[in-house]
Amino acid sequence: MVTKKLLKHFNCTPQRIREIFTCEDVENPDKDLRDKWEDEIQRHLHEGIDWSCKNARIYQSVDLAWDSNPVNKATIPLMLYAQGKIDMKACSNQLEDLQCAQDFTEYDDTGEITNISIPRLYEVSVNLLKSYITRRVAAQSSRFSNLWPYFRYDPRGTSMADKLRADVLSQRVEIMSDQYGYRHFFNQSMRDMFLYGYSLVFPTSAWDRNVEYYDDKRTPVFDAGDVNVKNRVLREGVEFVNPHPTRIFYDISKPLFQLNTDTGPDWIGFWDVVRYRDIKEDPGYFNRDTIKYSSSLLDTFNLYRALFNYYYCHINVNFPSVTAKSGADADTFPLLNDRVANIGTSPGTYTKDQLDDAVFLTQYYRRINPKRDGFGDYQGECWIRLVVASDATVVYGEFLPSIPAVYGGINQNDSRLVNTSMAHELMPYQDQMSNILSQVLLNMKAGLTQIWMINQDVLSEDMREYVKESLKGRNYYEEPKALLYSARKASDLGIDTNKVVEIIQVSMAEKVNEGFRSIVSLLQIVERLLIMSPTELGQPLKSESTATEVQELANTTNTMYAYISDGIDEQRAGVKKMIYESLLSHGTEDLEVPVLKRYTRKTIEDAGFNVDSPEDATGDDLPAQYTVMGELDKLKHDYIFTTRDGAERQSNPMIAQTLTQLLGQLLGSPELVQAIGKNRVFSMINEIFRNSGTGFDLNLQIEDGEAENLPDQAEQQVQENTKKVDEMQQFLQQLISDLQQLGILPQQEPGQGTVAQAAPPATVANSQQEAKEMQDAEVAMAEQQQAQSQ
Repeated sequence: MVTKKLLKHFNCTPQRIREIFTCEDVENPDKDLRDKWEDEIQRHLHEGIDWSCKNARIYQSVDLAWDSNPVNKATIPLMLYAQGKIDMKACSNQLEDLQCAQDFTEYDDTGEITNISIPRLYEVSVNLLKSYITRRVAAQSSRFSNLWPYFRYDPRGTSMADKLRADVLSQRVEIMSDQYGYRHFFNQSMRDMFLYGYSLVFPTSAWDRNVEYYDDKRTPVFDAGDVNVKNRVLREGVEFVNPHPTRIFYDISKPLFQLNTDTGPDWIGFWDVVRYRDIKEDPGYFNRDTIKYSSSLLDTFNLYRALFNYYYCHINVNFPSVTAKSGADADTFPLLNDRVANIGTSPGTYTKDQLDDAVFLTQYYRRINPKRDGFGDYQGECWIRLVVASDATVVYGEFLPSIPAVYGGINQNDSRLVNTSMAHELMPYQDQMSNILSQVLLNMKAGLTQIWMINQDVLSEDMREYVKESLKGRNYYEEPKALLYSARKASDLGIDTNKVVEIIQVSMAEKVNEGFRSIVSLLQIVERLLIMSPTELGQPLKSESTATEVQELANTTNTMYAYISDGIDEQRAGVKKMIYESLLSHGTEDLEVPVLKRYTRKTIEDAGFNVDSPEDATGDDLPAQYTVMGELDKLKHDYIFTTRDGAERQSNPMIAQTLTQLLGQLLGSPELVQAIGKNRVFSMINEIFRNSGTGFDLNLQIEDGEAENLPDQAEQQVQENTKKVDEMQQFLQQLISDLQQLGILPQQEPGQGTVAQAAPPATVANSQQEAKEMQDAEVAMAEQQQAQSQ
C-alpha cells in the first residue's frame, strides 16, 4: 500500500503524469521520456489487442451458447398472424426479414402469396448451459447473500481493541458495499468464472468520490429567504468494473493469480471501443485534440470484423480510414504506421469532423518505480493507471494505492494462457440435446401425417373433388364429412366397400419414447462428468437409498462446493485488501459507524476513537451500543484477509449431533472444562447451531471485560446460593412493608430497622456452609416475626 499523502510528498501526482505526456518541447527531458513511454505503450497495446482478438472465439462460443434462442425465430410473426393482428402480407414480409419465409408461405404462379401454414410443432433449442450454470451460481451466491457485513475483516491480534478496529472497518466497508452495489456486482463476477473460467475485476479509478449540495437551513419550498448552501459526500469508495475476457490483455510472463499478491504481471489492461465524442467532450481528459491513429489497429478491426459486429452491434463502429499522402510524400505510405512519423500530420489525427468515429480506449495499468522511471522521487514500486486513446495517446493518468486488479478462477491451470470452463464442458451436450429434441419433434410431425387412399372408381367426379377440397382446409378434422357412394355399383364391380376410403397413418410412439429416453441418458452423463448429484439439482433419487448413502452423497456435494469456492474466496480476499488499502490512502471522511453491543467505552477510547454516548449506557465498564467516531488513521492494523470470511457453509445435522454428545461429556468434567476455556466452548455451541440446519445463528462471543475461564462448580454453587439469599431478603422486606401498610404489623419506631434491614447484607460466602447458615438464620427470623404479629 502506498498512500496518497506519501506519493504527493515525493512529487508523484496526476499533475506530474500530465506534465510528461503533454510535453512538446524537444529541449525538455520530459519529451524524451514521453516518446519512450508512448513507444512501449503502443507496443503493448498492439500486442495485447491482437492477442485478445485471436483468443476471442473460445469465449464468443460461450456467449453464443448462452444467448441461444429459447423458441423458433418465426414464432412472433406467426403468432401475430394467428391472432389476427397482422395480415398475410405483413406476416410474409416479417418472415422474409428472418429469411425463413419459404418454410411457411405458399405462392401462386404469379408470385403472390396465397397461404401461410402455421405449424403445430416448432423447432426449439435447449439451453442446457444456462440451466446448469445458474444452479452452480445460485449455490455459491447463497453463501454470501445473507452476510452482514458483506466483507468481514478479522484482526491478527486478540485484544478487544484489535477486534473493535476490525468491526469498525467492516462496518465502514459495508456502507461502501451498499453505495456501490457490491452484492450484485460480485454475483456477476461469479457467473463469469463459470462461463469463461476466470474473472478479473478492475478499479475504475484510484478512488471515487461524489459530492452533493444541500440547503442547511431547510427552508420551506415557497419561502423566499436566504439559502445556506453546503456540500457533503454522497458516496466515496472503490468502484469496480468487470471487463469481458475478449478485451483483456496482460503480461504473460507470470500467471494471473499472482496479481492478488502483487507479485505477478508488470502490466495489464483492457480495451473498449467508444466514439471520439466521448473523449473530446470530457474535460477530465488531456491531449483531446492530438489523438493519433495508425493503420495497425484499424487492420485489427478489419481482420476481426465479425468479432466487433457481434459485441458492438448496438453502435455503428466506423473507424477513420488511413490514406496515403500526396505529392512528395506519396512514396512514404509505410511511415503512416509509425507513431513518430504521424505526429502533426492530419491523416493520423482525429478532428472535430470525426466526433462519431470509433476510437480504441484502453485502460492500461503499469508497475513502475517513480524514481527510476522519471515519474517522481519515490524509490519504491507502485502502480499507475493510464487511459490511452487509439494507439498511444495518453489522455489521463493517476497513481494507484493498491493492486491494479483482482483475479478469481475456477479449476484453472496457471501454466496455460487459455483454459476451458464449465460452460465449455456443457456446450457439446447442449448441441446434442437440441439435436435429439429436434429429432423427437420430427418424429411427432411424421406421426401426425395421414395418407388417404380413395378408390376413385366408386366415387363420382364431383365427390372426388369434394374430398380433395375438404382435405385442403386446416380444420378438416373438426367437422364430419359426408362421403356418398353406390354400394350396388361397387358390388357389381366386385369391389369391397370397406376399401373405398382407407387411411394410412404411421405410429411413431416408439420412436418418440426412444428420443426422450436418450435425453434422460444424456443428462445422466452430464451430471456424472460435472460431478452433480440429483439432490443438488433438486431432483428426487431414482431409488431408495440408505442413510449412509445419503450422507456420502451430501459429503461429496459439499466437497465439490468447497473446492469451487476456493477461486471465489481468493477473489474476495484480494478485493478486501484493495478496498482496505484504498480507504486508508484516499478516504476523506472521518469514521462514524455503529458497533455491536460488546465493547465498553474504555476499550473504544483505548483504540483511539470517540463515542457518542447512548441512552442505555450505564457506565464505562459495561458494553453498550455505541456510535464510534474517529479518523481513518486509527484503522492502521495488520488485518487478516482470509479466504474464509464468514461465508455460509452447508449444514450437517450429523456433525451437530456428534458435537452435542462431545460437549455433554466435556461439561461433565470440571477440570477439562477449565482447560478448554469459555471461548472454545462458545465456538462448539455456535457450530452446533449452524450445523443443525435451524437457520438461527447463535454467535456466542466473550463480552468486553468478561473472563475467559469458566467458574468451577463449587464457586458456581456458592453464587447461586447467595443469589437465593438476596431474593429471599428482598421478598421478606417487601412482605413486611405490605403487612405494615395493611395494619397487620405495627409500624417501626424511629431508629428501629425492619427485620430485613437488621439482617446482615448479602455478601459472597466463603463457602457453601456459610451461605446455608445465613439462609437458615433469615428464615428463622422471619418465622419469629410472624409468630409475634399473630
